[in-house]
Amino acid sequence: MGKLYRQAEQDVLELLDEVMRKYHRQLSDEKVVVAVLMVHPEADRSGQAKAPAVVCHGHSALAKIRLAKVAERVLGKYDALIELDAPAWTQLPEAPRRALLDHELTHLVLCCDANDETREHGDGRPKRTLQPDDYMLTGFVSVVARHGQHAPEGQPFRLCTRTTNVCLPSWAKRTVTKPSRENRRPSWHWWRLDSCGGKVRSHLGQTLSRAYWTV
Repeated sequence: MGKLYRQAEQDVLELLDEVMRKYHRQLSDEKVVVAVLMVHPEADRSGQAKAPAVVCHGHSALAKIRLAKVAERVLGKYDALIELDAPAWTQLPEAPRRALLDHELTHLVLCCDANDETREHGDGRPKRTLQPDDYMLTGFVSVVARHGQHAPEGQPFRLCTRTTNVCLPSWAKRTVTKPSRENRRPSWHWWRLDSCGGKVRSHLGQTLSRAYWTV
């Protein structure tokens, strides 16, 4: 059996609507319809997941959003679709759930004309597009080990620390435990923000007391 898709329960939709009205008023005012699917991963005979429920840019993700296809929109179903990792969602407290939905909705942007009026499709639905994340943290441990501060992996991380240290000072740094070798993926790496001068140092193969975990 492959992945299992289910329509989100009413409480999820109500939380999405609340987040949209609070943080994305323009979407709410234009009555943008965002559907939500709960995705369960494909499981083997023992019930263990064979692959991530949601994949974005080749990596496991808690959620992702896409624009509705023309047929989906014309039939009046929705303007955008969010897929949530169902098992992960059930483990999240309410605050991270809100933040996750806020993140996905932030990708969704209305297309406006020179007068800042929302442009529309021929069917009357608002035109929208998806904006990318401000930064993404990916890379290879082996490249960082060979090239150190010159590795391209460090550039987005430096951008991340410059922008988030102001608003995410302490809780963004947390204790992490090195995964076992059999459970570790080649693209996992650990970083510590040096409190002196804000320099980023990479620490490979050791547990860090204050760390950002990037996957």
